[in-house]
Amino acid sequence: VCLYMFLWSPDTEAVLVAMSCFRHLCEEADIRSAADEVPVQTILPNYATFSELASVSTMMGTGRSTLQKR
Repeated sequence: VCLYMFLWSPDTEAVLVAMSCFRHLCEEADIRSAADEVPVQTILPNYATFSELASVSTMMGTGRSTLQKR
C-alpha cells in the first residue's frame, strides 16, 4: 500500500523510487518462479500491473499525467 501512495507524491524522486521497488519485486518474483518452477503469478499475483508500473519509469519525463492515465 505504501508504494502505491508514493506513486502520487509530488516529489518525482519518491515516485521513481516506488517504481524501482516495483521493478525489484518483479525481478525477485522472476527469480523465485524460475527456481521453484511455478508460474510467476502464483508468487506475485499483481505481476502484470507491477511490471507495467516499473516500465513507466522510463517515460517519467513525459509527466505525471502519463502515469495517472495508466
